[in-house]
Order: sequence, then C-alpha cells, then structure tokens
Amino acid sequence: MNRMETRMITLTQGFRLPSLFNEEQVSEIYSWLSTWKLGPRDTSWRFHNSLQDGDVQTLTKGKYYVSPRPGDSSKSGYLCIYPPLKCVVYVEHSKSHAKARWPRIYLLRIRVDPHIWSSAGIVYAATMSITEKTLVMEDLLMYKGEQIWSGHDFSRRWTSLQKSLQEDLFLDEDLQGGLQLRLRDIRPLKDIQKIGVWDILPEEAGKRRYLWIGADRLAPASESKKEKEQEKEQDNLATATKGAFPDQYFLTRGDTKLGMAIIQNNEISKDLRIKSKTQPSMKVQIQSSNEFEGSWEIISVM
Repeated sequence: MNRMETRMITLTQGFRLPSLFNEEQVSEIYSWLSTWKLGPRDTSWRFHNSLQDGDVQTLTKGKYYVSPRPGDSSKSGYLCIYPPLKCVVYVEHSKSHAKARWPRIYLLRIRVDPHIWSSAGIVYAATMSITEKTLVMEDLLMYKGEQIWSGHDFSRRWTSLQKSLQEDLFLDEDLQGGLQLRLRDIRPLKDIQKIGVWDILPEEAGKRRYLWIGADRLAPASESKKEKEQEKEQDNLATATKGAFPDQYFLTRGDTKLGMAIIQNNEISKDLRIKSKTQPSMKVQIQSSNEFEGSWEIISVM
C-alpha cells in the first residue's frame, strides 16, 4: 500500500481521525473524483437544490421520498474506495473548518473486498456526523466505473447501495476508531415534518435532492391560525438527555433526533446540571440557533 501522509485531527472529544496533508495526494483524489463529475473541484456538481416556493408544487408530480438530516449541521460528502492508493477515504465537498486549506480528506480504516482494488473504485454519498461519530450512508454515485447516479433511479441505487455495503465493505467499529456506519432513514414524502432539516429525494435518475429547512410551506391551507400557533408552541419543546461531558445534552422530539444542544446562558447551564443529577432527561424549550444553521439552543428548562 502506498504511504499516505496524514496528521491526526481531533473532531470532538474522544474522536480523532487521520487527515491527508500531502497536497499531491489530496489533488490526486480531487482529480479522480472530477473525472466522474464529482467532488470539490467539479463546479457543476452539488448535492442539493434549495427548495423554493415555486418548487413545492412540483412535489405533487412524480415520486419523492424524505430523509431527516443529522442535527449537527454536517453536510454531505463522499465515501470513496480509491484503488490507485488502495485506501478508503471520506472527502468533504466543502470546507467544514475555516482554518482548513481545502476540504479535508480523512483516511478511514475500513476493510474492503480485495477485488475492488483492480476496479475503477466506488463513490458513495455520505454525511459524517461528528456528534454521532457516524457516517450516514445516503446514496451510490459511482460503482466500479459506472455512473450510477445519472443512470439509475433512486430505488435502484438504494438497493445497490445496501448490496454494496454487505458485499464490498467489512465493517469493524474498533478498527474504525469508533466510527460507525448506518443507512439514512428513508420515509414517504407525507412523513415530512415542519421542523428540522430534511432531504427530499426524487425517484428520477440524475435529479438532485431538495434541501428542506423546516417551515410551514407544506402545511395544509385549511389550517387555522390558532392551530398553527399551537403547533409552533409544540415545535419549541424538546427532551434534553444528558451526555457524557459537561454541558452536553442531546435533543429529541418524539422519534426525531435534533442533535446536540447549544447552551449559551450560564443560568440555564447551571439549572440543567442540577436537574440532570436526578433526571437524565428533561423537557426544555428550544429555539433555532442564529449562529449555527440547523442547530438548536436551549432557552429554558421546564
């Protein structure tokens, strides 16, 4: 195996991954992705189209699915099996850290079927959720030299993705440094909620997802003002569960994970610490963070 030049990056407490810093190797992988019209270097590629008011009507035509995004504002990138360097890497599509010189490439300790090294490789769409220490597997983009994303509809890609994870990867959480892999949660369009951040996935081949940031645009027109106010009040409530570290609380609403809470008020921090000694989970009032898109701030403890 060719020697990869890396340095360890601390992503969150207790979770570190090696990141490529050899500019030649980074450029090589970027260039390989761009040959498939993917990656940070390809200016035509993007994972999402933002859902505009005019797009809502199009959702009544064709077939769509929805999937909640992780609650920590993480973005989609690429899990790559790259034969020329015989490595498995996760490539950011855009910089996640202001100090980084380029979108980072993380070297992952994932074993693969040796036959893949003699193929053109594999590119999956995936999101690395730092707070969950999880790679959320989203789609299959290129498989052993075939452009899957543009040629196969989503249902077929989803089936191929699951088959590939079973046959091509041999997962070992200990070997992977605690990093887990899981499939994204796919639901019918009608299950979309007015809170959180969602991907709206078209069945049609080669069509980009829509990014849905919770709003009332898909709410039935017959809803009364009072009903909307009641729902808005419910949307501001969540359950906070104590994590392993100080001021670490994970938010949920029903079965929906909202991610790790942001706490910016010392009095609220103190109140949470006192109550968490006797009850690991408690009701809190939250609001969308102005500083961190897709994140939630605790503003009071119930």
